[in-house]
Amino acid sequence: MLFKALLVFFLLLFPFCTSIDTIALNQRVKDGDFIVSKENNFELGFFSPGNSSSRYVGIWYANKSEKAVVWVANRNNPINDTSGVLTINRYGNLVIYAHDIDSFSIWSANVSLQTTSTSVAQLLDTGNLVLFPDSISKSESFIWQSFDYPTDTLLPGMKVGLNWKIGFEWVLTSWKSQNDPGTGNYSLRLFSNQTATPQYFLYKGVSKYWRIDPGPWPDFVSSNEEMYFLFVTDNTSVIRWVLTDYGLNQQLRWSDAVNQWEELWAAPKYRCDQYGQCGANSKSKSLQPIPLAGLCPKLERPYRSVPRDTPGHELKSRPPIQPQNHQNVKVHHMRFQT
Repeated sequence: MLFKALLVFFLLLFPFCTSIDTIALNQRVKDGDFIVSKENNFELGFFSPGNSSSRYVGIWYANKSEKAVVWVANRNNPINDTSGVLTINRYGNLVIYAHDIDSFSIWSANVSLQTTSTSVAQLLDTGNLVLFPDSISKSESFIWQSFDYPTDTLLPGMKVGLNWKIGFEWVLTSWKSQNDPGTGNYSLRLFSNQTATPQYFLYKGVSKYWRIDPGPWPDFVSSNEEMYFLFVTDNTSVIRWVLTDYGLNQQLRWSDAVNQWEELWAAPKYRCDQYGQCGANSKSKSLQPIPLAGLCPKLERPYRSVPRDTPGHELKSRPPIQPQNHQNVKVHHMRFQT
């Protein structure tokens, strides 16, 4: 009898966590509780970013000294205190309540089910939070997954692209700041009209800010229904792609040797990386736009004296070139802005 009493005491003392990787119907994950993927790769729970006191439901690496958040559910609807609850309601929807299950939900997976469901949410070792129609179907089909709604991070297996058939877009979007995971000013998305060569652009607001070098990409998928880049890495390293709140794309790899994230690649790092920085019919050398052969600026003063921040750098053609003097000129190391 004493043993049973002690067992109940310790179960109540420690938070709901460890071996549990699923959330079942009416099971509640409260602030302070968390679930852990099967192989202890990722955790899901409530957190506050930076020096903020607002609370969010997120997913982060479970076995790293630094809490690197890879996904946020209620990124634009923070909770002001620690009374939040994550659960599956009677309709089979994964929802977050700001206070208790009798209050209005501030976020949901927004799935539509035909009947009252016995849905089960599971945190996979890939970092993907998946909602299944029932516990039996977990290995066969799902009705919602967090990988379809990236925030500022791509994990292996996530996409950036378009599905024309259902009108869906996979977009990577920065945080507002290190203290606010709300939708920021930078987004990485596919630009395609189904006829031209697809291009990936980093947008600052609604303006093109940087373009990824054209393919072919080994992990690019294209069909009549969808087109997307699939982020794939080898299984020997822990790697993530992050779009920072200041517009930098980074690929980071975890190093056990130094116990921190190391940068593998980042862009745009330089002024000339920015889209259309030099203006029409010009190229950049040492951060300074210079005209291409056969073209000259509209400005009266010498082109190299134009301040760097002069917008546009509009150019016009030189006086007509005589046909006998016309020849092609090879231009090296260029990105064409379209």
